[in-house]
Amino acid sequence: MRKLLMAIVAVALFAGMAMAQLDVTGTVVINAPVGGLFTMALSGGPINYVGLVPGVTDNTKSVGITVRSNYKNADWVLQVHQNQLLTDGTITESIPSTSFTHSTTGAGVGLYADAAPTQFVTGTAATFYTCVPATEGKTTGLGLTFTQALQLSIPVDQAAGAYTNTLTYTLTVNP
Repeated sequence: MRKLLMAIVAVALFAGMAMAQLDVTGTVVINAPVGGLFTMALSGGPINYVGLVPGVTDNTKSVGITVRSNYKNADWVLQVHQNQLLTDGTITESIPSTSFTHSTTGAGVGLYADAAPTQFVTGTAATFYTCVPATEGKTTGLGLTFTQALQLSIPVDQAAGAYTNTLTYTLTVNP
């Protein structure tokens, strides 16, 4: 009887060991690369002034600027410049930079944010906004949106003509 009991115990132990060996584990590596996002969208253009005469100021025009980035703690800079003065088709007359200014409202406290109107720099990009990397470097979702208000004052001695110009916006990141 004792041998039979020992045999039953031995079979039970081996059966228990065999069942414990049924657990097998494995791993799978997951890679999910997320691409960089760095965009700027402009809205509100082209800007068409109507009814301007010498001595009049128009501050009703604006440009919307939206910046989106997913670079964590990125240091990005927004620059703007006018390619030339507002010049007529013959390039003999122009509206001075002091008469074409801008200011901004919106996200952050950029260089020109909520300040007195500043004249555009001609031919060279000037810093318009520098982000705060820790809080604004990563601007996913809707992004950061600025409204650049344009002010055009026609000098009292300005010659009649169709004056044109181009503003160039440059967004640069140093991730």
